[in-house]
Amino acid sequence: MALRPDAREVRKALAVKLVYQGYLYDEIQTILEVSRGSITGWKQAYEEFGCKPKHGFDVSVL
Repeated sequence: MALRPDAREVRKALAVKLVYQGYLYDEIQTILEVSRGSITGWKQAYEEFGCKPKHGFDVSVL
């Protein structure tokens, strides 16, 4: 049975994906109902660690 991604991981991954697609942080905040600080932290984690779930971030869920 395939594992379903946790909703929080999907939100993190989607936020980073939207940043790289050119969405403004304000738009992402509205769409996903997350803080600017969360978006910034998730983007930094992605840039530093990539798609490694052991670091608490997994963009492969998208």
